[in-house]
Amino acid sequence: MLSKTLHLARRPDATGEFADEMFEMKESELNEAADGEVIVRVDVLSCEPTQKVWVTDIVQYMPAVAIGAPMRTIFGGTVLASKHPDWKVGERATGFGVWSSHLKANPQVSGWTKVPESSSLELAVACVLCPTTAYIGLHQHGKIQAGETLFVNGAAGAVGSAVVQMGKAAGARVIASAGGPEKCAYVKSLGADECIDYKSEDIAARLEKLCPGEIDVMFDNVGGSQLDAALGQARNFARFVICGSISDYAKLGTGAAPVGPKNFGRILMRRITVRGFIAFDDAEWVAKAAADVPQMIKDGRLKVDMDPVVAPLEKAPEVWRNLLKGSNTGKLLHVINKAPAAN
Repeated sequence: MLSKTLHLARRPDATGEFADEMFEMKESELNEAADGEVIVRVDVLSCEPTQKVWVTDIVQYMPAVAIGAPMRTIFGGTVLASKHPDWKVGERATGFGVWSSHLKANPQVSGWTKVPESSSLELAVACVLCPTTAYIGLHQHGKIQAGETLFVNGAAGAVGSAVVQMGKAAGARVIASAGGPEKCAYVKSLGADECIDYKSEDIAARLEKLCPGEIDVMFDNVGGSQLDAALGQARNFARFVICGSISDYAKLGTGAAPVGPKNFGRILMRRITVRGFIAFDDAEWVAKAAADVPQMIKDGRLKVDMDPVVAPLEKAPEVWRNLLKGSNTGKLLHVINKAPAAN
């Protein structure tokens, strides 16, 4: 069986662009599965903002993708061959993998999970990381309580949209930000009490009007000026949860300095707790999310919207760049094989 894989050929250049030229397609013959292994056809790739971090050599929470190595991703796929006693041909898998047409591994060793028959493969891929991240960030680190004020940015994205819904489910007042009137309307449809259009409104001025000195919890996906504005309206002993900094991701690799908060002094004056986190830091909370998130989806407390783009594997960098354009609403997915089925 011939397998195609995209390998990282170089780091981002001075432009910072997640460029097609950074990756090289290689073909190889995939040998038969050994005992305990399965061969999976990759059908869906998850587009994650953190993949821009992975291809740089900055200090990060896991090893960077090495030059010459396959590009890391979250995938969903269909089992084509199995020599594992618990996996059958036609079953579907999701977990961490690489940008490839096919994968071969022991699913237990690789941490892959089976996709329930009741779920679409796209939904399963969308739920591997983002709702878990929202749940753990908001509850373990944000410690959100009923009656508190929550500010979440990047609220039309996969993590932010889940945070909006989970915040409302917890009884919080939710103020959000997103780019453009259509996205703000979408965020309000999820339950946000207010949504600031950062493209046409002054975030700092709007926060001062909507929640002057009243932010109890901030869930930050963006960083930069939006984080700075939120620090200015924090309540005493507020909890700021740092999940991402997508406003700076385009600059990674350029040598340009990130935009740091000018309101750093407010952390002292308001005695704010600022906590960065990675979703899989704490196995106990990962297990809690794995139990609670599917139930929230089932009973309607959590809606997971997806924005699938159908394109061949070689278009993976191009599809990913939609994240920095802000063109997606909900979870951006790269669908390699539409309506996947075993063959």
